[in-house]
Amino acid sequence: MDGSPHPCQIIRMRSFYLLPFFLPVLAGHPLAAAEMDGGRVCYTPRETRAAIDEFKLADPFAALREASRSMRAEPLISRLCKWGDMWVYEMTLLPQDGKVTRVYVNAEDGLPVNVRN
Repeated sequence: MDGSPHPCQIIRMRSFYLLPFFLPVLAGHPLAAAEMDGGRVCYTPRETRAAIDEFKLADPFAALREASRSMRAEPLISRLCKWGDMWVYEMTLLPQDGKVTRVYVNAEDGLPVNVRN
């Protein structure tokens, strides 16, 4: 043996040094996840109700109904997220063509948000 560490030991050592960076994400810490995801944080239904009351956001059901009606699609799910400084409802719809579609609505004024990938 030449004294160099076994490849498994190298992997364990590297994993140990990376652990502090991934531990908050693995633990589900929303602020850490937001930093990793470019400042995007999504909320639970309970947190959503509190944010709607506190920040006077648009009615999520009305926004979902309008998006569904305008796209002639069945609503599947909606959630409140914060993208940096902007409150956004992320909505998933199922149009008649069967292709699942994502729609984003500004939660403060109820207007669609343009998103470029």
